[in-house]
Amino acid sequence: MVLSNNCNKLVNTIAMSRAKRAWATACWALLSTLIACLSAVPCALAGQDAGASTPPPKGYSVLAFQGLGRTLFRSLPGVKSAKAAALTCLRGLTNTFDSKPAITGAFGDDKDRQCQAFFTARVKGQAVNGMVMAGVGEHGAAVSVVYDRTDAPPAEVAALMTGLPLPVRWVVHPLPGGSGTIRLPADWKLTGGNSIGSVMATGPAGETIGLGLGAEVMTPNSFMAAQARMYGTMLVAPFSDPATAIRNLTPQLSAMSQRRGGPAVTLDRIISSRPDTPQLPYGRAAWVYCAVTRTTGAKVEHLREWDRMECYPLGAMAWGFYTSYAAAPDATFDRELPLMLQICKSWNLNAGAVQANTAQMINAQNQRFASFERSMEERNQAFESYLKSSQNAERVREKCNANFDEMIRGTRTVEDTATGERTDVDLGYSKEIVDKLNEHEGYKRYKEIPLRDQF
Repeated sequence: MVLSNNCNKLVNTIAMSRAKRAWATACWALLSTLIACLSAVPCALAGQDAGASTPPPKGYSVLAFQGLGRTLFRSLPGVKSAKAAALTCLRGLTNTFDSKPAITGAFGDDKDRQCQAFFTARVKGQAVNGMVMAGVGEHGAAVSVVYDRTDAPPAEVAALMTGLPLPVRWVVHPLPGGSGTIRLPADWKLTGGNSIGSVMATGPAGETIGLGLGAEVMTPNSFMAAQARMYGTMLVAPFSDPATAIRNLTPQLSAMSQRRGGPAVTLDRIISSRPDTPQLPYGRAAWVYCAVTRTTGAKVEHLREWDRMECYPLGAMAWGFYTSYAAAPDATFDRELPLMLQICKSWNLNAGAVQANTAQMINAQNQRFASFERSMEERNQAFESYLKSSQNAERVREKCNANFDEMIRGTRTVEDTATGERTDVDLGYSKEIVDKLNEHEGYKRYKEIPLRDQF
């Protein structure tokens, strides 16, 4: 989620429950799995068009569209030939056109690292011209396809060309504690991270990426839920599927963000939610595509966002969520998505460091938890001492009041210890009366009972 940096802060400040300690040991397994999940993102996104009347071809992202014209992008992992990548894409576009496209020309470099081909075809009966541009890099091939009507005005073709991905200068950033690395474009900033591999990064035009973020959520029946709602320091919501969780948690995360001086975020709508295989026991996972509004002072931004989120139980009164997401302004989301996916795929974790750092975090949080328990015990003892002190003070006040009341009444109770019978005598002569009675009996059979001793 756009506000998941708040989740990352929460996970570092909330005292760890016993269930959560068990969860933390599984962090590394889930982090590793998320990297594998991200390799499937282009397929998960296929079919999402920013506004075209027809869906994009399978496996492609639409970077721009004008009338019948399209700018398409596709990555082909593992492909080492630019010529093969261009031909593969042309063959894969056969169903996009009325008939098989005809290649009218092509050229490439001697090392088969770059290739460009031109073609003609028909779309809905109208003739189109197009070109395919393929390039090969370290991890495979990237292919862009642009086509439009043969009579399209130059301004329309220019608009399609602006959607083409630009060359990127990459910078590798180490993550805290040697937990891994991530590769970002030079104009992006690494804004957050921790020693178990979580990452926060922002782009130059409002893009944001969060990887490996999570937090604990109290259920409404938790004994801490009322306090959490009062102070707004913890999340409260019933355990649910990811789409419902995003609806429930976004207002709370937005409020936390604003208290820290950050933006307000409103969930406008869930565009789609596609279930995914959970990685934790009894978890519920999904790819969630949504529209949100981010407000910073007078600045209002409309964004779209893809989340891979998993919710998992932590006992009867708590649950956790784990998420990775990519978001960008609505107007540029389709164009920026391929680049954001490349960033996500570059997230490389050091298994040994993450496991060691996770163990250290668990140990530190266990110590904080033990310290918290000691602190609570000391507070309880101090409170009990205060209660006893208050009770003693109250007894002193009651006795003083009883002395005054006895003086106003002018009588004091005398008890026959042999029979238990009591009677009131004149306060001024009570001691003399008791002494005379005991002298007559030969032992201390009678005694005074002041009013203050009768409570």
